[in-house]
Amino acid sequence: MRAQRDGLVAGVISSFIVIVLQFSITTASRIVADMVGRRWPTRSIWRFKNPRRIYVVSGSIESITDPAGTAFLAGPDAEAVAVVRVALSVLYPKAEIVHTYAPSLSRDLYNANIVAVGGPVNNRCTRDFLLQIPDAPKYENLDLVTSARRYSLEPITEQNPARTDYGLVISTVNPFSESARWVIISGCDTSGVLAAATVLSPLRETARCRSEIRRKIQRFRGPKGYAAVVSTLAIGNLASPPHVEEVEYVGTS
Repeated sequence: MRAQRDGLVAGVISSFIVIVLQFSITTASRIVADMVGRRWPTRSIWRFKNPRRIYVVSGSIESITDPAGTAFLAGPDAEAVAVVRVALSVLYPKAEIVHTYAPSLSRDLYNANIVAVGGPVNNRCTRDFLLQIPDAPKYENLDLVTSARRYSLEPITEQNPARTDYGLVISTVNPFSESARWVIISGCDTSGVLAAATVLSPLRETARCRSEIRRKIQRFRGPKGYAAVVSTLAIGNLASPPHVEEVEYVGTS
């Protein structure tokens, strides 16, 4: 009788282990399949072509950057850089992802694949790149101006501490090398920068934004360059999932 009971217990334990293993394998397979399934659609809006190396260039708060070169970033800007680095590592596993700061990047490297993260106020690369893309959206102080409209930040008040921030994604052919690309991830304020970065990351919650951008850029003719404006409702360091405001064609000079 005891042998039967021990056998029954062993059978239950074995069945439980098998179920756990099956669940773990199935869950892991779904996660991998989910990531791979979103990888290719996301790469189609980055638009790098088999890159060997990609430079991710952070800005820095230039007014407080010390002589030793220590860079300071606002919280959402730093988070945006982390999001971009992880996304590129997943999307382009064979590429070397090099992170540096705008004050440290030589302009002699401007012919490389570069992702500039941060607005023109604190990122020299973003400032320089926007000058080379004459039909791209521009910043006027903290306003983002496209061919269609002007996006302005509302003032934060005690009665209304939340406001809509705007992010900008530009992906275009590098004007100094047709085999390379520039990608600009910027915003009116730091929450806009983070919103733009999350749109380019293979996250499930931003899949709809990527689908909308991909659908619109497929209509463009000629070299595939585009600018996408996204919005997010921000309060402090919290922000809502981004929403696509518009997508327009851009080229280079």
